[in-house]
Amino acid sequence: MDTKILTVRSINDKGEGLAFTEDKEIFLSDALPGEKVEVIVGKPFAAGSKRCSGEIVKFLSKNADRQDPFCPYFGACGGCQLQHWSLKAQLHYKKENIKTALKSCGVTLEPENFVEEKRPQICRFKTIRYFKNVDGKIKAGFYKKRSHDLIETDKCALEPLWFSEFIQDLTGFFNLKDLKAYDENTGKGLIRNVMLRDGGLQRLALICTTDLLSDDLKDALINLAKKHQINSLNYLVNDAKGNRILGDKSLVIYGNEYMLAKLGGLLFEVRPHAFLQVNPYATLELYQKAVSWCGENKSAVALDLCCGVGTMSLFLASHFKQIIGIEIVEDAISAAKENADLNGINNVSFIASDLKKILPSLINENVKAVIADPARAGLGEANCRALNRLKGDVKLALIFCSLTALKRDLPVLLKGGWKINNVQGVDMFPHSTHVETLVLLSKK
Repeated sequence: MDTKILTVRSINDKGEGLAFTEDKEIFLSDALPGEKVEVIVGKPFAAGSKRCSGEIVKFLSKNADRQDPFCPYFGACGGCQLQHWSLKAQLHYKKENIKTALKSCGVTLEPENFVEEKRPQICRFKTIRYFKNVDGKIKAGFYKKRSHDLIETDKCALEPLWFSEFIQDLTGFFNLKDLKAYDENTGKGLIRNVMLRDGGLQRLALICTTDLLSDDLKDALINLAKKHQINSLNYLVNDAKGNRILGDKSLVIYGNEYMLAKLGGLLFEVRPHAFLQVNPYATLELYQKAVSWCGENKSAVALDLCCGVGTMSLFLASHFKQIIGIEIVEDAISAAKENADLNGINNVSFIASDLKKILPSLINENVKAVIADPARAGLGEANCRALNRLKGDVKLALIFCSLTALKRDLPVLLKGGWKINNVQGVDMFPHSTHVETLVLLSKK
């Protein structure tokens, strides 16, 4: 089969190297920018497409920052994309991606360098394990890249060890009871997935099934939870066809519905569906910088948009007269109120509402700071336009978990009179292509 000599130009958000030949774009696994490779060019991904897969036959030159992955599942598991690249090179790549996104908005500001202090390798304190029937037995693991095919794993090097130890015991128990994993094709099987959280102070497990569990099964699961020091054991029933990961309402099997987590000296009750960043080291860095930017004004109001369980609202509370948090998920708002009580903070209030409906009514001259950590889609044009109505000396700390959202929202804010003062990337997921971007803006 004919081969071609290509130079890798860049990598995409899946960690695949991109090279070009004639009028084709070639996608290459395990390739890094600048590497010269001998490649077999595959067929187009779709009829008429110029995008094709490629298979590397030989490396003719390698990136100077290439390193050996520390995980035996790297390359098959879809959880990491960049373990074969040094952390320093990863951060440079992420900073360049932020710069490119800013330039598309007409912004030439140089982002701050990433914090490069050495942190523990274990940095992902939430996981979801999937299950599949193999040769009559349930197997547990993660999904392979670009698929729902399971790769069986005994542990993840980025997660607390008890995650894997509990999953191994749990899988053994499922097989002992001759239970079956849910099959997306047939719609049959009881066990769908398991979500685990570690809050530092306490542990939480959520088992997703397609039907109610018997009392005998629940009693046995309680014993497993106690063995692994799990404080909150829950399950939910998701009998929907297809590949939806979780259901809506969880049921407590053992302990409280929530686990306790500690962040920056504050305590938080975290329920199974609540949003909490998975990396506490990066989260604290992100939140402290955002709160610091908002400043201090004991006679003014600050807004926390998409406030989740109230994490940043509580961090802001000592800086302003009043904090108003808004979140569309009612369970999160209930948790936010409980978290305020838990920490003895009484100058915060929380509203369960669609941000587009409530935000215009909250815009007034008393608001002097806004902090926002929206979902991947960003704030959206309507909410950005509402923020543009703020006048006077106002600060805005806006977190983007997607550079696509940044490119969509920032131009709206800039047209509305906001000025970008600083941009900081935060490495929430080391060894992945993902980057959190904190944009600090102001109005006069």
